[in-house]
Amino acid sequence: MRGVNYFRLRDIVKAKALETEVFVKIVIRTFGLPKEIIDSDWFEVELPENATVIDLNKRLASEYPHLYGFRSLALFVNGENVSDDSTLHDGDQAIFAPVIAGG
Repeated sequence: MRGVNYFRLRDIVKAKALETEVFVKIVIRTFGLPKEIIDSDWFEVELPENATVIDLNKRLASEYPHLYGFRSLALFVNGENVSDDSTLHDGDQAIFAPVIAGG
């Protein structure tokens, strides 16, 4: 009797799960210090559907940890200051820039 190839079965199950998982694509614009560190004025990030601003921050912190040592950085989504638990949607545009205070 021929045995079941469990490793192949596992790969098929993982592939099917990835096919059904939905992602949202967020466009990130950078200015000032973030632009210099990332060396780009824009890039795209794919996150799972129903991702929040917290998820985006975690992703950016894992890819660019040296950026998160600065306290004066702001993240705006579609031109608005949003809360950390705000849900992101496909096509949203986020701006990652230093905070500039006036006087």
